[in-house]
Formats: sequence, C-alpha cells, structure tokens
Amino acid sequence: MNSLRTGISPALVAVGVWVGDRAWAQNASNTPAPSPATTPGDGGGTAIAAVIVVAGLLVVIGL
Repeated sequence: MNSLRTGISPALVAVGVWVGDRAWAQNASNTPAPSPATTPGDGGGTAIAAVIVVAGLLVVIGL
C-alpha cells in the first residue's frame, strides 16, 4: 500500500502543478493587466490545483 501511495502522490502533485500553470498561462494571455481579485472566476484553476495538492498531502500522511 505504501508503494501505491508514493506512486499516486507525485502524480497528484504533477497534475496540480500542471493545472496551476495552465490556469496562470490562460489568465496571462487573456488579461494583459492584472485583474482585480474580486473578478468572478479569477484564480479558479489555482484553487483546483491547491485542492489537488492538499489531497496529495493527505494521501502521503495517510488520512
């Protein structure tokens, strides 16, 4: 089971980083200037990436 956890965690982190990078690149290409934090949908990809990373950490510590 430990080998399964160690295999899943890097994959989750990699997916989280990829999603975060894609969201950042999409926001950067769509908006030349930084948009206000109150804009609806701003940072949605970052939030998803954060959830994936937290889920990966929970798997690592065994919760």
